[in-house]
Amino acid sequence: MTRRTALVFGLLSALSAAAGGDRRASGPAMRLEISDFAVRRTPQGIIEIDGRVRNTGERAVERGKLVFFLLSPEGNVVSTQKGAIDPEILEPGDGSQFYWQTRDAARAISVRVGAVDRKGNPIAILNEGPYPIE
Repeated sequence: MTRRTALVFGLLSALSAAAGGDRRASGPAMRLEISDFAVRRTPQGIIEIDGRVRNTGERAVERGKLVFFLLSPEGNVVSTQKGAIDPEILEPGDGSQFYWQTRDAARAISVRVGAVDRKGNPIAILNEGPYPIE
């Protein structure tokens, strides 16, 4: 490689990073913790999900959503449901309760929890499950 080629590659890398090509997060990651999670099937064909979510990260979660993945015995997703985290802004250290209902999904035996931010980017989850449906 010639010096000129190395210089061009170096300049292109620097310009790419300055223009947003470097996609690494600039701040601390968002992280949520799930606790007191319960999921049950009612005789009326409804799956009820409730628990607590707490922001254990260092940044506020704005307009976040919890994502509930209903899983088959093989671990395949048979249904996905989303619900907004209340309050709209969950500050670091803050928590809230959630209650969710959805129609029963054929073959669903457990639930795994995920979360996304307002832009749809995944948020790290502690205690994501899967949790058995009782």
